[in-house]
Amino acid sequence: MNAETLHFSESEKNVSNDELLRVFKIQQPTALRLRNSTVGQRIAKLKKLRKSIENNKAHIIAAGAADFNKPAMELEITEILSVLMELEH
Repeated sequence: MNAETLHFSESEKNVSNDELLRVFKIQQPTALRLRNSTVGQRIAKLKKLRKSIENNKAHIIAAGAADFNKPAMELEITEILSVLMELEH
């Protein structure tokens, strides 16, 4: 995705480096815990993600249409099916 397709709110545009560092620091324990998760735990998370995508497909398409002005079929192929296919591997 290039910068021309990204849409940021005014508050998102004005996030300081200190705020970014604060958020990354908060996320570090979770990142470490996830790195140490078992294969079974990671597979369970991927299955949960798959189910969430499938259950929210209409919302994802509506949001993508609003953000990117793409037709529903294109969004389903490029944004949903491509991710679901990757989740199979």
